[in-house]
Amino acid sequence: MKFSDLAGIRKKSTIQLINKENPIEDKFVFTFTIPIGLTWRPGEHGIFRLKGIEGKKWRAFSITTTPLEGVLQIATKISENPTPFKARLRAMEPGDLIKLRGPFGWFTVQDENSPILCIANGIGITPIRALLVSLKENRSREVHLIYAAKEKHLFQEELEAVCEANPKISISFVHDRDAVATEIMVHANKYGNNAYYYLSGSNRANKSNHTLLKEQGIQGSRIIQDPFFGYGKR
Repeated sequence: MKFSDLAGIRKKSTIQLINKENPIEDKFVFTFTIPIGLTWRPGEHGIFRLKGIEGKKWRAFSITTTPLEGVLQIATKISENPTPFKARLRAMEPGDLIKLRGPFGWFTVQDENSPILCIANGIGITPIRALLVSLKENRSREVHLIYAAKEKHLFQEELEAVCEANPKISISFVHDRDAVATEIMVHANKYGNNAYYYLSGSNRANKSNHTLLKEQGIQGSRIIQDPFFGYGKR
């Protein structure tokens, strides 16, 4: 992480909800307007704040879209018995407002041509969706995504469309830990320390995948981990 990765934390905005969806299971997608002048690097996250609720009034969410898509979108898991913040977020209707600080962060593309291996677990796909969309027209490097989910994969059709548009990008949709481990070993052996490795998911999954990469000889400087502050919050 560089000091410049935190520069965006000074930015404050108010954004308006355009649409909310519940495409699969307990996963919700919220699409907002982009205020004039606001921009970000694909892979960054923002701090979202709601007033008038009990307990913690903010959550950090990765931005799933790129600025060129014309909207600012987040996705999160909301259980049947959510926290007050998640309950209010789920109850929002088009036109409602929410405060945003950022976006900022370090989960971003590092250079012009190094291979990239992304490892997403569950809702951890959110920043990686933005990364892959931003690389859709880039044929200077290989990009592979290992995407693990218990059942359905959020954004699967959109991600498949990115692959169809760019033969340098490929995805393995998997459902269990053993499949993830096998894929990691294959691609770590293929790319070695010439690639960057992006981990996004629960702390447990990220720790396990980080350990496996290190066992394959991957240097810590080549591993980039999403902070995912809100992972596991209902």
